[in-house]
Amino acid sequence: LLEYGVYSYVSDNTLNDFDRGIGIYEGAGVFGTPVCCPVQNNIISNHFNPASSYATMRRYGRIAIEISNRFSNHTNATISSNDILNSTIGIHALNSVLIKIINQNTYETQIPEANLTFLHYGIWVQNCYAAQIIDNNVTNGIKWSGGTITTANGSSLRDLIKGITIANSSKCLLKQNIIFNMGAGIDVFDNCTNSNLF
Repeated sequence: LLEYGVYSYVSDNTLNDFDRGIGIYEGAGVFGTPVCCPVQNNIISNHFNPASSYATMRRYGRIAIEISNRFSNHTNATISSNDILNSTIGIHALNSVLIKIINQNTYETQIPEANLTFLHYGIWVQNCYAAQIIDNNVTNGIKWSGGTITTANGSSLRDLIKGITIANSSKCLLKQNIIFNMGAGIDVFDNCTNSNLF
């Protein structure tokens, strides 16, 4: 985990049986004012649970990659060419302006339907102005059994597994992403004015 990162470059690491994989966090300054933003962060070509099937894992990941600010702040960050297998959330960006999630990040979950009780996101972007989400591959590797399966509170399990979600994030670009066998492909909600899907 990196805090107040400047020119950080996280590359070619392999992480297995993690709870949180790679995180870059930007805290708050005195009396809640944002501190100076990171200059450039790169998370490139990392591997999360490679070749680990759900059945053989000791710990199912919670978040593979996270870039988060307490307050909305410029976060010049590129997340590229990472391979993520079996994590509840693949990539999460919060309050991060101008973030780039591009160039063949792959996310696959293999969690069986019977064990799917929490929301899963391949890519989840919240309050991120002008985020670029381009050329990613998000997959559910488990074949659905068919029919309607509900949790104890009545939610459909298919509603719990989402490909790409953007919330309250205006002027974003979603382009050339491949999403397969997810409950929801692309979710866009709250104020996402002038966001484009190509």
